[in-house]
Amino acid sequence: LGVDVIQGRGRFVSPYELSVNGRTITARHFCIATGAHATIPGIDGLDRVPYLTSEDVFELRELPRRVLVIGGGPIGLELGQALSRLGSIVTVAEMAPQVLPLEDAQIADQLCDRLQEEGITVLTGTTVSAVRSNGEVTVVSKGSTTRIDVDAILVAAGQAPNVDGYGLQVAGVAYEPSRGITVDRYLRTTNKRIYAAGSVVGRYRLTHMAAYEAQIVLRNALFPLHVKADYAITPWATFTDPDVARVGLTTEEARERFAGSKVAVFDHPFARVDRAIVDGRDVGMVKVVCTGRRSRIVGAHIVGPSAGELIHECVLAMKKKMTKFELAEMIHVYPTLSEGPRYAALAYVEQQIASGFLGKAARLGVRVERAFDRGWRRRVR
Repeated sequence: LGVDVIQGRGRFVSPYELSVNGRTITARHFCIATGAHATIPGIDGLDRVPYLTSEDVFELRELPRRVLVIGGGPIGLELGQALSRLGSIVTVAEMAPQVLPLEDAQIADQLCDRLQEEGITVLTGTTVSAVRSNGEVTVVSKGSTTRIDVDAILVAAGQAPNVDGYGLQVAGVAYEPSRGITVDRYLRTTNKRIYAAGSVVGRYRLTHMAAYEAQIVLRNALFPLHVKADYAITPWATFTDPDVARVGLTTEEARERFAGSKVAVFDHPFARVDRAIVDGRDVGMVKVVCTGRRSRIVGAHIVGPSAGELIHECVLAMKKKMTKFELAEMIHVYPTLSEGPRYAALAYVEQQIASGFLGKAARLGVRVERAFDRGWRRRVR
């Protein structure tokens, strides 16, 4: 396509010059997209033993018998479940009270139960305090100290942006070592000639968000009418089995943001979705959060089969400001997994029928019919 690709490490030597392989490059605009790397926690003894991260775990040639995964986020659970299914005895240690701390608690608990059913030991509220070269690991869980023996340690305790060694200070680009490069809504750094996108920005360290931000950078760098990055409706998924997917607010977040306004939550289990039953993949649920008089959708959470695919219907509904009633009245092919979100929306309609004007009219109709029936029976006699 006519793009010059240079293999090498670039470094800014001025606010408008980049040096790579002894060559100085000037440009109207630059974009920094250097990504992130695994964060290594300061655990006593960890730096003296070999450990794995998401960057080198795929280079394993032998399966470790006992694996400790430090971190119960998406990376830790995805890789931990993979190793377990390959045959390792896996223990996951997570500091937070639940796995997947950013997810709805009910959704995270359902996934946790599933992992434990598969034989994975999940320790929440747990800190790894020490590691020894003989494979002994000390963990503190809910105030109790225990020791476990492992053959391998997988560190999945988050990611940090790659900001060192690129001459960012020389270029006038502000950044924080843990949070990444500072950008405005147009993804411009403090040097307006330089943009940044992806994990080095640090807002969402997700591949699809990096692609979205790249589009924003290209439009703003090449065309006069600048556009802002919009993170209001950002979906993500954890590709365990079952999947976990989310967009928008949790129940707690919605109640905090819309204090004083009614927040309603509706859910539907995959155990009552025919396609999930037929496929033998009926673990999980769809949960939809809405608020306001018209019950506008402000959040959706799915744990279950193909959740990463199903969440996009909820993303579209939120993007177009659809209500739960509008989602419920959409025609869905039967039998499909996509009926799950629709059934969750139908729970709203059923509630409205049961408690609103339609419900009163329906109950009145039933009473009238019963009275008519009794009178007719008396006349017949």
